[in-house]
Amino acid sequence: MAEKKQFFRGTGAGYLFFVYFCRMLEKCASFLKNECGIPDNARILLAVSGGVDSMVMLDIMKGLPYDIGVAHCNFHLRDQAADEDEIFVKQTASNLGLPYFCAHFDTRKHAKENKLSIEMAARELRYRWFGQIAGSHGYSHIATAHHQDDAMETFFLNLCRGTGIRGLTGIRACTGNIIRPLICFSREEIRQYATDHHIAYHEDATNREDTYRRNYIRHNIIPAFRQLYPSFDRNMAKSMRILQAQEEVYRHHTDEIGGQLMQKDEAGFRIDRSVLQNLPFPDIYLFEMLHPYGFNMTQVKAVLQNPSGRKGRHYRSKSHQLWLTEGELLLRPTEEEPQFPELVIDMVRKEQFKGYETDGKSAYFDADSLAPGLHLRFWQHGDSFVPLGMHGRKKLSDFFNDLKIDGYQKSRIPLLCDGNGEIAWVVGYRSDQRFRVREETRNILIVKIQENQIE
Repeated sequence: MAEKKQFFRGTGAGYLFFVYFCRMLEKCASFLKNECGIPDNARILLAVSGGVDSMVMLDIMKGLPYDIGVAHCNFHLRDQAADEDEIFVKQTASNLGLPYFCAHFDTRKHAKENKLSIEMAARELRYRWFGQIAGSHGYSHIATAHHQDDAMETFFLNLCRGTGIRGLTGIRACTGNIIRPLICFSREEIRQYATDHHIAYHEDATNREDTYRRNYIRHNIIPAFRQLYPSFDRNMAKSMRILQAQEEVYRHHTDEIGGQLMQKDEAGFRIDRSVLQNLPFPDIYLFEMLHPYGFNMTQVKAVLQNPSGRKGRHYRSKSHQLWLTEGELLLRPTEEEPQFPELVIDMVRKEQFKGYETDGKSAYFDADSLAPGLHLRFWQHGDSFVPLGMHGRKKLSDFFNDLKIDGYQKSRIPLLCDGNGEIAWVVGYRSDQRFRVREETRNILIVKIQENQIE
C-alpha cells in the first residue's frame, strides 16, 4: 500500500482537523494549489467516464477539501458497454453521496452534421455540456482525468499535425476553468494507485485497438522511445514545461503586436495591410491574430498572396469573415443573411407629383421605362449600372470603391432591379440614369425606404 501519513491544516477560525493523505493526495493537493490556484472549498465538477483514470481522480478528489460533483457523458458509441458505464458511475456517485449529472448524446449524428471526427464531436459535446452544468449549478471549475502520458501522446499527435509551438506544449494543468488534477502523474502511477486502493473501474475495450492514432502512439511509439531512452518520461515532462514557458513568451509578444495592428471599429476589427507586410514573418503574426476567430494557416497564406488589385475577396471561418480591401483587412462576425429593407412604392401621374426628397431614402423613376417585375437582390461580381448624371456604364465594384465602401459593406447593400435584371437603384446611394424622370415622363414611380431601415 502507498505510504500514508497524517496531514493537518489550520484555518483563520482557529480550528484544526486531521485528514489522512496518501502520497498522491498530498502531491495532487500541492499541485492544484500551486499550479492552478484552487482554493479550499472550491466547487469542482468532475468529468467521470468510469475508466481507471477518472475513478482514481474521483477517489483522490473526494479526499481533498473541495465540494465536488460528478458528471458523466453517454456518447452511445459502445452500445451496452456505454450504458453499463453510466450505471456504474451513477451508482458510485450515489454510494459516495455526491451530486450526479448525466447527458446522452447522438455523437455520430453531431459528427456528420458538423463534419467532425467522432473524437472531436465527442469533445465538443462534452465540454459544452460541462460548461452548462457548471454554470447552472455553481461549480467554479471542471476537472478532467488527463495525465502525463496523455500529454505526451498529444505532443506526438500535434507534432505530426504541424500545429506549431502551441500544440507541442502538451496538455496544460489548467485552461480557463478546466483543471487536470492528474496531469502530474503517469499512467503507471495511476494504475498502481487503483491497485493499492482497490479502486473499481471499467476498462474501455477500444483503448486496446491500434486503429486509433492515439492508441498507436500509446502502444508503439512511446514504448519504443522508452526503450531507447530510460529517462524518456522525465525528459519529456521537462521539455513540455520548457515549451509551455517559451510559448508564454511567444504569446505575450504576438498578443502585443496584434493589439497594435488590430484596430477596433463599429463592426469588428481593421488590420493595416502595409504595416503587416513589413513585419518579419507576417504570416505568423496574422495567423496568431486570426486563429482565435477560426481561421487556419492555409487561409492566412492565401490572404497574404492575394494581389492588392483583387479587392472584395473574402475568407470565411465558422464564426467570422475576413474581407480584403486595398489597404486593410476587415474582420467581421458572420451574421445571419442580411435582410432586405421594407420599401414603400407608389405611382403618381407627373402632373400630381409634389417634388423630390433629397434624404437618400427615396428614388424616382419613369415608371414606363422599367420592365415589370421589380425585385431586390444583393451585389454580384460583374454588376454594372449607369449612375444618375452619367452616360456610360460603371462597374458597381468601382462605384463602391469610389465611395470607400468596403467589401463587407457592399455585400449588404440591396439593389432594386427591374424585370430584365437591370439595376434601377443602388438602394440608399444612387439610381440609374436610364430610368430617370424625363420631360416626357407620364407616370412617376416613387420608391421609399421604410424609416430606420438604412443607417
